[in-house]
Amino acid sequence: MAPPKYAGPGEAVESATSGVKPISIGGRLIHERERLSGMNDAERAWRKQWLKDQTLTPREPLFIPKDSPDLLNPIRKFYRWPLDQVFFKLLQPMIGKYPAQVGRFYVGRGLMGLWGIYLTIYYFKYQGN
Repeated sequence: MAPPKYAGPGEAVESATSGVKPISIGGRLIHERERLSGMNDAERAWRKQWLKDQTLTPREPLFIPKDSPDLLNPIRKFYRWPLDQVFFKLLQPMIGKYPAQVGRFYVGRGLMGLWGIYLTIYYFKYQGN
């Protein structure tokens, strides 16, 4: 593999890592000869566990509903709150979980699109020269 090319100002980087040197997480154990020659039992157990940890189970990634509100930043929580209350507190018991999620998605996108159209109209009506 060729060394990464570092771009100057205005130059494009032609690297899969965008100019950052890639690192190997396997260390010296990626080479079979090195793995077999100098490993003790503790290193073999570590290597076996590391390989086992690299395989994902069919249930991953795991979604934990209790933690999902903590994953949103405060600004996003603020602007999502009104529609979340309408769709998930009021309408979900009547129409079900999936229709409430779909309705929340499309109504939210529709309102953002409408808001964008209004801002564009306002700009061209009052600010555009």
